[in-house]
Amino acid sequence: MFAWVAAAAFAGSPQDAVCRASQIMLRRDGKDRDFNGMSHSGTLIVLRNRGRACQIEALPHVGFTDARGRALPIMPNAKRGRRPGRAMLPVTIPAGGTVATPLRWVSGNVFDRSRCFSPTRLRLTIGRKTISVRFSGRICGPADRSTGFDQPPLSAEAVD
Repeated sequence: MFAWVAAAAFAGSPQDAVCRASQIMLRRDGKDRDFNGMSHSGTLIVLRNRGRACQIEALPHVGFTDARGRALPIMPNAKRGRRPGRAMLPVTIPAGGTVATPLRWVSGNVFDRSRCFSPTRLRLTIGRKTISVRFSGRICGPADRSTGFDQPPLSAEAVD
């Protein structure tokens, strides 16, 4: 029941406009390296709304690019137990408000055959536009599968 109540609290009202990339400021927060350890790493991505209240997808598209601006083959990990096509309500970001999500990934060469990337930018797609922020770190995965990261839905609670 708690998950339903939390989802309802962040569901937008019909009058809220869709967020535009130009009104969202993106930043990363390493939380004093709290994400790092035992071949894992992560970051908190924080979205601040610089305009009027608006709605954004609960799981916006996050991607990574190299120094030349080329997209890297790093994708969100599929959630176990989530049914394909299951709808997630958009999240409302109030005027001046923030929402966030922690991203977590494997950062060490821990697989028998690893494939690692060192992205230079993290980008977020909003509508047809992207916003990005500088990124430093290493994301690894098994060479025979997709390199991925965990991305829970955006929430206001994650900001703290």
